[in-house]
Amino acid sequence: MNFRRTDGLKSVMFQYNHNEHSTDLLLRQLPSGCRNALDVGCGDGSLARRLADRFSVAVTGIDSNRAMIERARAAAGDLSIQFVEADFMRYHFDEQFDFIGASASLHHMPFDQALE
Repeated sequence: MNFRRTDGLKSVMFQYNHNEHSTDLLLRQLPSGCRNALDVGCGDGSLARRLADRFSVAVTGIDSNRAMIERARAAAGDLSIQFVEADFMRYHFDEQFDFIGASASLHHMPFDQALE
């Protein structure tokens, strides 16, 4: 969604990302002593990058969209993040996670099954 000022001041256009709205809330839920995290429906990897950068935890981001995974990988730099191109509902994870975040992604899945 794009917004443009209409109050007579210098015209500035900015873009609102509703996914970013809940990111700070999710980050505050990270348990102390967290060693690894999963970002479900990671998209461009924004939440995964913030988790890895701010808390120095190993992060796995999963998304079924190839273009988004490629963008996420390109933006990750040297952060400790593994991006997986797969369907979260069908992917088998070898590890367990101390934190699982899903910013704006559960509504794309069968809710009860996604929470199992």
